[in-house]
Amino acid sequence: MTDYNLIIKEKMEDTDFDGKTIPYKRETHFDFLKDIMAMANADIDTDRYIVIGIDTHPGQTRLIGIDKQEFKDPADYQELLRENIEPDIDLRYFHHDCDGKTYGIFEISNCNNPPYMMKKDYPRKVQIDSNNKKPDLLVKGDAWIRKGSHNTRMIRNDFEQIYEKKLKKSGFRGELKLFFSDTDSDILHLSTVDEMILPSKRDYELISKIITEKKRQKGNKSESINQFFITIRFLFERFTSPHSGKYRSKDLNGLEKIRDEIKENFSEDDYFELFGLRANRINITIENLGNEYLEDASIKFIIPQIEGIAISDHESHRSKRENRLILPNPFNYYIKQLSDFPNVIYYHNKIEIPVHIGDIEHRIPKKVFPEPLRIVLNKSMVGKTIEIDCIIYGKNLREPQYKKLKIQAYL
Repeated sequence: MTDYNLIIKEKMEDTDFDGKTIPYKRETHFDFLKDIMAMANADIDTDRYIVIGIDTHPGQTRLIGIDKQEFKDPADYQELLRENIEPDIDLRYFHHDCDGKTYGIFEISNCNNPPYMMKKDYPRKVQIDSNNKKPDLLVKGDAWIRKGSHNTRMIRNDFEQIYEKKLKKSGFRGELKLFFSDTDSDILHLSTVDEMILPSKRDYELISKIITEKKRQKGNKSESINQFFITIRFLFERFTSPHSGKYRSKDLNGLEKIRDEIKENFSEDDYFELFGLRANRINITIENLGNEYLEDASIKFIIPQIEGIAISDHESHRSKRENRLILPNPFNYYIKQLSDFPNVIYYHNKIEIPVHIGDIEHRIPKKVFPEPLRIVLNKSMVGKTIEIDCIIYGKNLREPQYKKLKIQAYL
């Protein structure tokens, strides 16, 4: 609760306080508008006071009070402000008794929408002599500000400071939480991948074996005698081992060409084996802990590019060989689900994953990736910690927020 006795008896003239000897009258409404406007524009975050009944000549302060009959209807002052100053100023005017005397108090509050300025011209009602430097007219667009114990006309720098301060206050002020979806923590433990035989290596060895057998059969003088048994074996493998059977149907030249191009032809299959079947699938959740939306949000994840880490690129999961496989591909259904993968960008020393999220409602957790991120860690990463730098942007976020996530690898 405000201690008005303390304000009257102890306050000195300053940015938030001014003392006046007599009440504002019709002939001094010019000064009233200028004083209230200057107080409202002052660069402070507290309430401001003008107390009527205090003589504040330099070096002395006299508490003289006012006659209660001089107390004017507060509505008159409020109407005068509304007619001449914009935007509206929150003003209270009331009388207060202190030590047997009555004082009029103007209390100016909630000055959170500066600059306050004249909405129309307002002339001084009583002419002053030419030696007095006080202005005779408050011009439409005029703005005054209180600095210390003086009122001064606002200049460009004053306006810039006001708008800079408003911009800081108008931005998103809440806190954002970022965590791994599976653990509700900023630390995640991931398993590593041991040695494995990729499809390209498996088929390379299989084709090489078949080529060796065919060459041996070709050099065998009894080839014509064994042809019947070779055909029977081929037909048998078409049912019992279709993967091997599809190669045995090729001639030597066809097999050698397939083997020479196997790395190129099987790159998609190798990638899917690694990331589609063996990779860790992770997602990250963002939660807005504030009381307003974070608008048009996006996040950039930055992961160090070191040996032992591989992250799937969504383009690499769209198998170009899907339509020309001889046998049905059991992974076709799953491959079609991988069209919404995160955009992974590899650089020389880092991996970046930019994600656009859109508006983030307050207090409603939201997953960052529409499809989980696929990460493969080599066994060499066991016992190591990978730090992920996260930069959060937003339309109403004046400065990006920086977070850090950690992945720890285990066997």
